[in-house]
Amino acid sequence: MRERERTTETRARHRIAPNGAITILTAGAEMGQGSMTALPLIIAEEMDAEWSKVTLEWAPADAETYGYGRAGGGRSMAITGSNAVFDVGKLDWMNGQYIARMPLEQLTNAVVPLLVREGLWPAGAALDDWLLRLIELLRPRAKRLTDFVDQARPFLIETVEYEQQAITTHLIVPHLSDHVNALVQALREVVPFDEPHVEAAVRHTAEQRDIKAAPLIHATRVAVTGRTASPGLFEVLVLLGRDRTIARLEQLVRFLGAPS
Repeated sequence: MRERERTTETRARHRIAPNGAITILTAGAEMGQGSMTALPLIIAEEMDAEWSKVTLEWAPADAETYGYGRAGGGRSMAITGSNAVFDVGKLDWMNGQYIARMPLEQLTNAVVPLLVREGLWPAGAALDDWLLRLIELLRPRAKRLTDFVDQARPFLIETVEYEQQAITTHLIVPHLSDHVNALVQALREVVPFDEPHVEAAVRHTAEQRDIKAAPLIHATRVAVTGRTASPGLFEVLVLLGRDRTIARLEQLVRFLGAPS
């Protein structure tokens, strides 16, 4: 009874017992597609757990969380003429829901070993506020723990490389290097370096340069992440900090001025 009382249950997604046993709540029935084997394997890999300690349990009748087909949350099964298919998209969605509900420190502790393995974070380093803020910033876009590694990379390396699509899409604005240089000067003067003031500086720079804000925002995103997509730009700039943001913008100016 005591062991059951101390079992951790994370918002009805799974349960972790003190002995390390993991119980996954699933809405999917085994119809010959091997889900009762595949799902524990995937979960064990994601959670770095022993497969033998992962078991499945039929989930409660909760349509909003588990996606049962019948209105009102009842369990239902549709019989069709097609073969059963293991729905990886559904599993990713469920995993994303689980990630969204994990306590931040628990989520960070799960992600850090993956960052260490990729050489992006020093082994044995204590969690700090900056890393917690980074994981929280990346959380909404993550469906798997491994997603954090790719998304965190621009924040954890010294020099970013620009994706070809980012170059051809967002770095073709006329006089872009002059616009970026003007933004660098504006960001040097921003006090405090927080989201509202950084956003105001970016938009005011675009207005002064007589261009729309969007091209400058997109180019700045490429400068600091190397990519066409990221979390909210102003959150990204603040998390990177003034010095790293300016250094990356200056790197972009050098790139734009280099012979093609």
